[in-house]
Amino acid sequence: MLNWLKVQTARRAAGEQSPGHAMDDPYEEAMAACPPQPSSHLMSAIRNTASALGTELWRGPIRRHRGRIIVILARQLADANQRLSSSYWTGADGHNVGEDVFQAYGIALGVVRRARSLEELIAALIAASAAYRSRPGDPDGYGSATLGEIERDLKVLSDQIA
Repeated sequence: MLNWLKVQTARRAAGEQSPGHAMDDPYEEAMAACPPQPSSHLMSAIRNTASALGTELWRGPIRRHRGRIIVILARQLADANQRLSSSYWTGADGHNVGEDVFQAYGIALGVVRRARSLEELIAALIAASAAYRSRPGDPDGYGSATLGEIERDLKVLSDQIA
């Protein structure tokens, strides 16, 4: 096992790819799927999202789309973090809409962890979005909009690979 790890580390350092795998690191896959010159906020969110998912996206047919799915989620995490760090997004009641975006990101992250295929992911996200919209606690609709954006981006991904 240790020799395998040394070989993989040396390959990554040399920029080689492992046989049978486009890339072994979800962060690297996400950065490859990212738009050119991503902001530092997005890069940080990609690293955090890839870390939060860990090996969850290694299994099944969803594995091929792991990098792009991470980027889709990371965009929302970056948005949440930027809103949370700005008083502009905080209402008179002290509620920052970044909290709603972050909560929706967390819901989507949980859905991604359980999905085995892109189709299953989209269907589960639609159900989670409906459940989220039916409960109180998103006064301005930012959480619902976040889930809607993730759903839209996943459908675009699905259409591109179909």
